Amino acid sequence: MDVSVCIVNYNACDYLRECLRSLYKNVKALSFEVIVVDNHSSDGVVEMLRQ
Repeated sequence: MDVSVCIVNYNACDYLRECLRSLYKNVKALSFEVIVVDNHSSDGVVEMLRQ
């Protein structure tokens, strides 16, 4: 594992979705993990992350 990306989120599902898409699309040379810490959002972020 080269990099751990930690993202803190609160009711920013659309921004988080775009952030993750960009990350997975553009980072090819490194192995990485993504850790999302959600602060009890009510905008469906948990369901989005499960997809």
